[in-house]
Amino acid sequence: MTLNGRSFTPASIARPQQATAARPTDARVPLVLSGRDDRPAGQPVAASARPAGAQSSPYLDRIVVRSRSRILFLDVAEVTWLEAFGNYVRFHTPAEVYTVRGTLTSFEKELDPTRFVRIHRSMIVNRDVIRELHSRRTGDFTLVTSGGEQLTLSRNFRSKVPELRRRLAS
Repeated sequence: MTLNGRSFTPASIARPQQATAARPTDARVPLVLSGRDDRPAGQPVAASARPAGAQSSPYLDRIVVRSRSRILFLDVAEVTWLEAFGNYVRFHTPAEVYTVRGTLTSFEKELDPTRFVRIHRSMIVNRDVIRELHSRRTGDFTLVTSGGEQLTLSRNFRSKVPELRRRLAS
């Protein structure tokens, strides 16, 4: 290669063994800005990216929400239910509703399935906040949360009902 009339050979081509030995292989730490990072769903974050003493979990613990001039770290345990809103997802908490860019399907893959369950093509609910379950004549169900919100469990997700009944009974 030439640069400004001078000929040179990059170190990685001339001496590939020395070039890779000098470069640390795991130096990249993922930066979470949009609530998610660039790793495939289900793959844990590198140990260097986790705070000291944190448990290893492939699921989200906190969601990063950007709102005007502030960045908020929303704890997943505070979320009562999620709602699809076009290319955005609304995270409903007892106090406020937060909107984050992303799809409901992508967040479903990153949320703990023992804590969250999909009840509709546009809704996911936290199992811990389900208070009541009512059947309708249409085959759908109405879910009532501990905050009094009524959500629809559609016929397509009816297979979740026995599991939810067991959860409510315990």
